[in-house]
Amino acid sequence: MKTYIKKIIRCASCFLAFMIALSAGLNSCDSSTKPKAEKAKYEVVKESVVAKGYSGAQGLTSNTKNLGKRLAKNSSVEAKVFCTEPTFDNNYEFIKTPAVYSFSESTPQKIFEFTSEDLNEFRTWGIYPSSEGDKSDGLSIDAVLSQGDSIFYITNVSDKLFLINNGAKEVYLQSPELVGTSGLIQGKDGKLYLGQVPKQNGSEITNKRIISIDKDKSINTEVEIPEVAGEEHGSFYGTIESGQHLSMAESDSGELYLADLSTNRIYKWIKSSGLEVFLEGADIKHPNSIDISSDGNLFVLIGPELEALPGETITDHPPKLLSINKGTKEINTLYEFSDKINAYTVYVGNPILSSTLEEYVSKINYSMSKPIKGEVLELEIAVQDTTSGGE
Repeated sequence: MKTYIKKIIRCASCFLAFMIALSAGLNSCDSSTKPKAEKAKYEVVKESVVAKGYSGAQGLTSNTKNLGKRLAKNSSVEAKVFCTEPTFDNNYEFIKTPAVYSFSESTPQKIFEFTSEDLNEFRTWGIYPSSEGDKSDGLSIDAVLSQGDSIFYITNVSDKLFLINNGAKEVYLQSPELVGTSGLIQGKDGKLYLGQVPKQNGSEITNKRIISIDKDKSINTEVEIPEVAGEEHGSFYGTIESGQHLSMAESDSGELYLADLSTNRIYKWIKSSGLEVFLEGADIKHPNSIDISSDGNLFVLIGPELEALPGETITDHPPKLLSINKGTKEINTLYEFSDKINAYTVYVGNPILSSTLEEYVSKINYSMSKPIKGEVLELEIAVQDTTSGGE
């Protein structure tokens, strides 16, 4: 009887060992046949100034922004565009009116300059001093290159969306719904998309939202962004809350990412499934601009800011460029800019730092504006594709 029981135990042990080995073998085979996830490895190899002497440079864009694909090795960007802020004297009279510049690899060329009558709204805002005169406080300017050489131009203080073409401008659309908008992009569906900051209407304060403009020029609210718990409203310039800015980028698959300067959040919006918080927290503090590469990685420009520490010590935090993996949400600091904060901005979000990127087979050219210093910087980022296991 004892011998019989021993045989049963021995057989059971063998069977258990066999099943464990079989399971391990299947797992091994399974992992070897899993698709390998592509990961991009980035390294900034060069920083250069590609434009200087353009005080208040904002609204930087290019004809490859939001393109969603890499350019051939020897191809070049046809045009980059940036805009300059107006400059006033002590009586709020224009010293310089807003202008739009275009360049690729040559000296920027002025392609359009507004008159003082075009944008009288600039006079009604507060001002901050600069080396060449006073500038509009809290102003943000956005531009997007559309088909051909057409440029859409908008500011957060105006109710007008301008279309500039061949050195001439027209008011493409005028509506109170355009006041307080920023982050202008043209979606792959042909619509224009903008973020809108809170607006005050009597005792009512509206939520932030994403709006779209159809080809028939109708304005639609795509989604409202709920107020964050504990979020306090600041002062208002006219009807627009100050210290607010929203920037946007669209992935190749149609996901729209929105960076919220004041709440340290990045949202993801898909029309079919709605809005969600993609990332939030101190790691992405004060996102000024957001871009996205063809492989789905986000490039987010955060900061700058001055931090008051105990004992009245002031710590200077210049901007940082982050790369964020869209799948894993892993955050990497690609570059920390070395200039002091006053080379970039007066205070958080004033003026806004704008950006654009062009992708090539093995590199990315990332450009950003330095409004106070009047420069456009370009970072050459080497790209190396690596693979890692997992989905």
